[in-house]
Amino acid sequence: MRRTVAILLVVTLGGATALHAADAPAPATGDERYVHAYVAQWSRTRFNQIVRGVIDYHDSWVGAAGVGGRWTDLGPHTRLEWELQAAKHWGEQDHAEVNALALLRWHRFPWDRVVRNTVALGTGPSYAFEVPAIEERGNDETTYLLQHLMLDVSVAPPGRSRWSLFLRVHHRSGVFGLVADSGSSNFVGGGVRLHLR
Repeated sequence: MRRTVAILLVVTLGGATALHAADAPAPATGDERYVHAYVAQWSRTRFNQIVRGVIDYHDSWVGAAGVGGRWTDLGPHTRLEWELQAAKHWGEQDHAEVNALALLRWHRFPWDRVVRNTVALGTGPSYAFEVPAIEERGNDETTYLLQHLMLDVSVAPPGRSRWSLFLRVHHRSGVFGLVADSGSSNFVGGGVRLHLR
């Protein structure tokens, strides 16, 4: 499985880099903003296992809504974005959460004329308004403020459609004691994004 993922990653990034700008759809111009909403389910598996496709779902959920936008382009295929979101948990834990993220998004792939695809990785502070029950399990202590990490893969019709769908990993942790000596949680789900132009 790891070898297959590695091969797909090399082929994808290699092909995307080889794309000539004239052969690809023009990127959005101006100061682009978006709104989004998603629902995700708790998984006991670690973040690196989820990326490899190992997901063990349990009865706890998070729903999130937010706004984001582009800070700057870092090159023809990447851009830096910001995102603010509010989230509500239910199921095995019940509390509200707010997150602020900086993310790096890769937005040029060889198949963009068939389906537009982006991949983003982001991080930033996450504040829970109550002690998260899932994060508290098996830990001597936990904290309201942790680091948020997200992985986002989106798909959209070719061209300049304002709508896209995405899969997302919603992760909170103490970053191996760097932010806090506390628990962590992973939620995996999907949502919809509306681009405002």
